[in-house]
Amino acid sequence: MKKSVLIQLEIDEALLTKFEAATATENLTGAQVLRQLMREYVYMHCRTEAHNEAKRLESAKRVSAIVALDAVMASNHVPDAVARFADDDRDVDEMGRRQHGWSTSPSGDL
Repeated sequence: MKKSVLIQLEIDEALLTKFEAATATENLTGAQVLRQLMREYVYMHCRTEAHNEAKRLESAKRVSAIVALDAVMASNHVPDAVARFADDDRDVDEMGRRQHGWSTSPSGDL
């Protein structure tokens, strides 16, 4: 890997003048400032990538936990008893008394 690389930039003349004045007040060269800006940019980019990766992993963990929970619930699920009419019995109140031991009707008819 080369130790240094020459970069040509097209910069507005007014911006370049202000940049040179600002670097001169801090006794820095333009190259020093640009290297520092590049390091900071790379650092922020890496932090953003790491944060996004952490979010992706968090989402993946949540999804896998939901899938695992669904599988456990499905394997342990016992279906509720289905209320059935006896033969041709169409009386809901009678079915309730027979299957659930109700003494009153949910519809209030008894």
